Amino acid sequence: MIRGPVGNLVSTKLHSKPIASAVLDHGADSFMSNWQKMNASVSIPHIFSKLNDVGSISNLAAVVDPSLKRRGLWFTDSDVFKALEAAIWASEHDQTLLQKIKFDEILETIARAQDADGYINSWFQIEARDLQWKDFASGHEMYTAGHLIQAGVAESRIIGKGKLFDVSVKFADLLVEKFGGDAPYAADGCPEVETALIELYRETENQAYLALAEKMLEGRGTGFISSQNSGKFHPSPPVYIQDHMSIRESEQVVGHCVRQMYLNTGVLDLYLETHDKALLDIQEKMWEDSTYTKMYLTGGIGSRHRDESFGDSFELPNDRAYAETCASIAYYMWTWRLLLATGRRRYADLMEQLAYNLIAGSTSQDFKRFFYSNPLHRRADHLAAFDEESSERMDWFRVSCCPPNIGRLVASIEQYAVSENPSEVLIHQFLHGDFASVIYKPWKISTATNYPQSGSLKIVIKEFADQVLKVRIPEWCKTFQTVVNGKKVESPSLDSGYVALKNCKSGDQVEIIFAMEFEYVYPHALLDASRGMVAVRRGPEIYALDQSWNSSELVVEHLQIKTDGNFKSEIVKDLNGLEFTKVKVNGSSLFVDRSGPSYTSESKAAKKKEIELVLVPYSRWGNPVTGGMRVWIPKVS
Repeated sequence: MIRGPVGNLVSTKLHSKPIASAVLDHGADSFMSNWQKMNASVSIPHIFSKLNDVGSISNLAAVVDPSLKRRGLWFTDSDVFKALEAAIWASEHDQTLLQKIKFDEILETIARAQDADGYINSWFQIEARDLQWKDFASGHEMYTAGHLIQAGVAESRIIGKGKLFDVSVKFADLLVEKFGGDAPYAADGCPEVETALIELYRETENQAYLALAEKMLEGRGTGFISSQNSGKFHPSPPVYIQDHMSIRESEQVVGHCVRQMYLNTGVLDLYLETHDKALLDIQEKMWEDSTYTKMYLTGGIGSRHRDESFGDSFELPNDRAYAETCASIAYYMWTWRLLLATGRRRYADLMEQLAYNLIAGSTSQDFKRFFYSNPLHRRADHLAAFDEESSERMDWFRVSCCPPNIGRLVASIEQYAVSENPSEVLIHQFLHGDFASVIYKPWKISTATNYPQSGSLKIVIKEFADQVLKVRIPEWCKTFQTVVNGKKVESPSLDSGYVALKNCKSGDQVEIIFAMEFEYVYPHALLDASRGMVAVRRGPEIYALDQSWNSSELVVEHLQIKTDGNFKSEIVKDLNGLEFTKVKVNGSSLFVDRSGPSYTSESKAAKKKEIELVLVPYSRWGNPVTGGMRVWIPKVS
């Protein structure tokens, strides 16, 4: 039984499948191990505290208790369900967590709120019974149901089938009854339920859930969903809600980023079950469009604040980047499915880029504050119009989809690290923990690393069959060493970007050492927002010029970088005692007269002073204080 978010894939046509057992060592001095530990002990309890404060949990109680008043937006139930999913995955890491958040009481509240036919959505049940199933464009009924179903699947896999699973199945059965088979077509303007239904199918083997998901996906692009708009909520043109084109025709990512990513995740889930090659082919084209022309260096997507949407190709303004945290989390989930389907290293590379940059940067070092949008340039005097544009991480938002989404990904992050097929065990991500499976043949390995601070990955083979152990060599890695049982392997075998280790046996010890060198990164010629600038990278981490690590007298917008000097690195510790590397580079500061007009008919060179700039990993910016920040830095002319 697979215990992660994607499980029980029976296909033999995939490149690989998730493994049966993965556990991180929370005692390790490792970035991801520490984050997962603090996610369970700090972030998730904080999230439930805020859900109580703002009324999201009591909203469900209000369905049967008229003395309670419903508060918040119409889709707040989804935040509760996502948070429950996060808590369930995390309960494997913290045995006291479910008791802390009053898990059983919340499940009782949810069960009482459910209608006899299986329906549950506190906003419609309390505020607008007459609109139930009448606003597919913007009502979020199926979207919310999707997060309920995913929480139910998590309960089944970690705790065992219980009250939450029963509630989710009852709602799923209602969806099948109303919209499956020959019933009129309907789908949600915010895709999500499709991937949830397919996961429920994997858990129950009930074909009706897979069939309904397929019907919902295949029906997009007719304009039906966008026509079902009561006008009570957000206006929903077809492109915004992914109803502008068939999933078999759309080769470009457009519209609302999170909706596009969740839709793509559902399409890949459908492919993983049906093996319809046409679906995979078009999804790979869409991935290339997003990753090669519409993605920021940090892994962010969404260059337009309006509709939280993609822009045109290479439309990637740094200070106006929306780059919503939820969008990159969904991007990660979609890309994992592409990796399972194809085995192509580029997908594992992107997952790493997302994890250690934008997603890691979304959370503060006290693990109680979060970014909603993640720009690559923040001016020190930035004025935010809405809370999601804040220049500081916030403990909650009016729309708080991101904190519980971060919680559920981090709580299950080890499940995305390793996969297997009959002949191979593949290590895609470098975490500190224990991994094992008996799906094809029994094997067990332990991995130890302080990645991404260190480029060393140590692997202890505890049990192995005749499979080949393959370890990804990241695209950024120029040189690496392979050491087996203390002896360096000359010219190790490489297969599609993975070092292949054959004849592994119990007791073997392997170490892969990636050279973690600083380097400059240059923008594509068409990326005009960053033309004439460079960024700095070390291993998978993108670096940022952060005001708080430089002299308070300096202004980020006045700084330039020289690319002809040496990198001067220094190991420092964060607020939790974890090591990371900061770097000094040569640069200059402009002395700018801010008086007078912005434009003149004469070109005047600004005076400048040579200085050293201090850069830190993007994930660390704004800790402990905030100020100006930029990733792309103008070169000294």
